[in-house]
Amino acid sequence: MVWNRQRFLKDPDTGKRVARPNPQSAWIIKEVPELRIIDDETWKAVRDRYASVQRKWSAAAKDDRFRQFRRPKYLFSGLTKCGVCGAGFIVHSRELLGCFGARDRGTCTNTLRISRLDVEARVLTALETKLLRKDFFEEFCCEFAKEMNRLRMEQRAPDWRETRAEQDRRAAQEASRPDARRCRAGHRGQRRDAGADGATR
Repeated sequence: MVWNRQRFLKDPDTGKRVARPNPQSAWIIKEVPELRIIDDETWKAVRDRYASVQRKWSAAAKDDRFRQFRRPKYLFSGLTKCGVCGAGFIVHSRELLGCFGARDRGTCTNTLRISRLDVEARVLTALETKLLRKDFFEEFCCEFAKEMNRLRMEQRAPDWRETRAEQDRRAAQEASRPDARRCRAGHRGQRRDAGADGATR
């Protein structure tokens, strides 16, 4: 948080208060982490994204800046494709869409036209009726949970194999120790003595 960025002076002609910036050396800066609404990683990611856009904007030619960064004019601009040749469906007239390959290239036989408003209405209706149904949503959640569990198991599998290999290595080290060999030899001797006593009885 920063205080004392500016000061207010009274204009002698109008009598109104006028803001004047203070030098940065006069600022009072204090960290207030409890007032943050996002974490540092998100803040840094946003600032990096902002810097990259600024660099791209600065590198773009002056005449191309508007065309490079402008938003699509319509809802599905650039997303509609011709079902025959795969070229984009572009605006042929004010409200009609048609195949770019058929109109400008002459490489497609699809001369059909469709209303842009009709396309938008059909897609939005399909999204509402087919993807927002409760049963479809539950199925999506179930499949999503299954996929997430599968990915977690794949991530844990190398760790599990590493742990098992570490256990085998430790067991081999323990078995190769001299006291372990003496212990095994003692057990074998005890078994032979026990067998001999049983045969005597």
